[in-house]
Parts: sequence; C-alpha cells; structure tokens
Amino acid sequence: MIMFRARRTRWYGLLVLAAVPVARTWGIIGLWAAMAVANVLLVMLQGTGFHRHGAKVAG
Repeated sequence: MIMFRARRTRWYGLLVLAAVPVARTWGIIGLWAAMAVANVLLVMLQGTGFHRHGAKVAG
C-alpha cells in the first residue's frame, strides 16, 4: 500500500511541477485544460487497473 501511495504522490508532484510553466504560458485556460487532461488520464488508468484486478479475482 505504501508503494502505491508513493507512486500516486509522484504523479501529483509532476502535475504540480507542470503547473507553473503552463500557467505562465497559457494562463488559467491552460491550467483548466491540464486539469481536464489529468482527470481523463486518471479515469483511464483507474479503469485499466480495475479491469486487471477484476480479471485476477475472477480468473
């Protein structure tokens, strides 16, 4: 569980590091777009993980 949290924290750290240049270049619109992209990526990764875990439990 700790390893999972460390990986998740790393991704949030990358998101924070990307926020400053995005904000400087594209402003608030860029931040909203980056947040939307991050949320879509999060949903896709969580869905993939759910299906993999479900396949292990079922099979």
